[in-house]
Amino acid sequence: MTITTDRHARLVTLDSGQPMVLCSDNHFDLPAGEARTISVRTLDGQPVRWDALRVRTLNAAKEGDA
Repeated sequence: MTITTDRHARLVTLDSGQPMVLCSDNHFDLPAGEARTISVRTLDGQPVRWDALRVRTLNAAKEGDA
């Protein structure tokens, strides 16, 4: 998967809510305008549940922020 942002993203974290998931990178900063491609796979051979995958950042805008 490729993650992009139009503003600096602090401590980007991928959370699958699924056991045995391995991300090639996790917990990183992503400068504005840059992209990072991350591979995501399971260690037990099960399919990745893409619908459950969440990308979070420490500085994400909260609902109601201007």
